[in-house]
Amino acid sequence: MKDGRATVITSTASGSRPVPIGALSAMYSGYLRVHDAVRLGYFDENDPAVPFLSRLLSGPDPWCPFFF
Repeated sequence: MKDGRATVITSTASGSRPVPIGALSAMYSGYLRVHDAVRLGYFDENDPAVPFLSRLLSGPDPWCPFFF
């Protein structure tokens, strides 16, 4: 991240694995925290993406003001 802009590049690191879209969308929506994704095995603890995603996807818990 530079000047508030994120860039995406193709990883050439060996051993990296893709994140399933379900896990990624759950993290994006705030339903799944990144440290929980590590605990569930979506990331390795030493994966360099973990601290970055933790900062990028931090925020309040999701909620809805409507009751059904």
